[in-house]
Amino acid sequence: MDNNSRMTEELKCQLHPMISVDYYLAQLEDYERDREYVLLLDKHLRDSKEQRYENCDMR
Repeated sequence: MDNNSRMTEELKCQLHPMISVDYYLAQLEDYERDREYVLLLDKHLRDSKEQRYENCDMR
């Protein structure tokens, strides 16, 4: 699998659903440049969701 295919797969299947990927699918060079920050945002969104549930009192 080439690099563009890997990035496309990552954008379509691995990022948090709140991240809009349409722009990056059309501009893979920009995604490659911004990938570090997009992945940080992805991690933040995933961690925030988990933390919300951990802080919830389910009694």
